[in-house]
Amino acid sequence: MHLTNTSIIYRALATFLIGGLVQAGWSDPPPLQWAKGQGTPLGEHVIEGIQTQDGGFCLVGKTDEPGRDWADGLVIKINAQGELEWQQRIGARKSQEELRCITEVSDGYLIGGTFSGSEKKSQAGICKLDRSGTVLWTTLLPHKRFGAVRGVAIDQAGYLVGTGYTDLEEYKIPFIADEAIGVLFKMDQQGEIQWQQSLPLAQGSKVDVHPSDGVIAVCGTQWRATDKSSKREGQEGKGVREDHQDGCLLLFDENGTQLGQRFFGGPHMDQLFDLDPTHDGWVLAGHSMGIASGWDVWIVRVNADGMLLWQKRFGQPLGGDKAFVFDECYGVKSAGDGGFLLACGSGIEPENVHDQKDKRNVWAAYLIKTDRDGALEWEYIFHRPDEGHNACEWVIPVREGGYLMLLDSDHLGEASEENIGLLKLGNPSEGS
Repeated sequence: MHLTNTSIIYRALATFLIGGLVQAGWSDPPPLQWAKGQGTPLGEHVIEGIQTQDGGFCLVGKTDEPGRDWADGLVIKINAQGELEWQQRIGARKSQEELRCITEVSDGYLIGGTFSGSEKKSQAGICKLDRSGTVLWTTLLPHKRFGAVRGVAIDQAGYLVGTGYTDLEEYKIPFIADEAIGVLFKMDQQGEIQWQQSLPLAQGSKVDVHPSDGVIAVCGTQWRATDKSSKREGQEGKGVREDHQDGCLLLFDENGTQLGQRFFGGPHMDQLFDLDPTHDGWVLAGHSMGIASGWDVWIVRVNADGMLLWQKRFGQPLGGDKAFVFDECYGVKSAGDGGFLLACGSGIEPENVHDQKDKRNVWAAYLIKTDRDGALEWEYIFHRPDEGHNACEWVIPVREGGYLMLLDSDHLGEASEENIGLLKLGNPSEGS
């Protein structure tokens, strides 16, 4: 049994979703087929994963070192049933390594993140693993200070395209590297850099290549300023510049020439963390704060030129005050039927807790399915307030049907706290 069976109760609590009054066109969510956990004895954070050619899955993230002051990169390979095949730690003692993104090639995996190298400097780079998890090579991008690769993709000619940031003063990877220099680069599958260039934003969060024309798209978040009239003392009738974050989409050709730049959002805080190609453009996702202090899930649909087609916001799957409940999204995937999947977490941050008995203080994993126009079709909620936190960081549409949710979990698995949780969902038509 899983908590999604109580979703009918939550539907009665919210007849529409915030941000644009998205009518709740509900259908039954998919059934849970199995729930498992993987990890080491020290605690993990999963970032993303892929379904591999053999039908299994390969996941990347980080695991703590003893003392938890430093971290190593972690790669976990599981079979189609979620059983461990192998796992590989990547890193040196008392240095910071994290793995943030992965793609599969004919003879292994190309993985981006931050690597210590010989100087233990936490630099942006790519490593290649063979199919048994052995590291074949590591290439570090040339740059000063600290950096990380946060997204990779393979272009039409078989080259790896990557994005992230360089030249940050902080060695640990933040959610958004505000004081860094965004980077875009191309590399062959032997680790030779073809070109590398700076981006007109502080961080590239994810990159992809459109299968129809080879256009490279990078999404990210950028601080901007909006002119607003103000009645503050001494400023009545004058324009005031208010800083806020907007989501950003950059488009490039195969040689790295910029084709366009678009910003999305409003006068409040809006962040984009992932994107995926559609048949005629792109879908992007993150979260948006709006007027209230809580975050809402945010999905943006654009055409091939980056022009906005529509945007929608979702939140509060368990009810509650949107000023206190945070609904965060870090992954979006196009579904086979033209709709979209959003990997999310929902809960109340510790600093926002005002009722110690509120079960929303314990986070829930939250998966949203929309149709091609952004209307809600179903949502899946995995909430275990008596057992621990869960948040969905990534979702993988499974070729054989259904979905694999990758969770940060306090209780799934037996390795330790902060495990990598795995929820395999079937098709919605299979019933609960």
